[in-house]
Amino acid sequence: MLSYFTDLYEHRDENYANGRDVRNYFEKVIRTRANRLSPILDTLTVEQFRTIELTDLEKAKEMKSSDW
Repeated sequence: MLSYFTDLYEHRDENYANGRDVRNYFEKVIRTRANRLSPILDTLTVEQFRTIELTDLEKAKEMKSSDW
């Protein structure tokens, strides 16, 4: 995650908004977690629902705005 946000900062323009970027990334993480969990909704546990996995973070980092 650090490299993701460092890259965003180093390639920022005059409209850069750190808070907005963090919120957008978090929303992508939640989206990727939901996509991962959707096949097991019938057997989903509370712990699975509450857990964000490394793959969720990695996939969110790769997501383009147009992907969601």
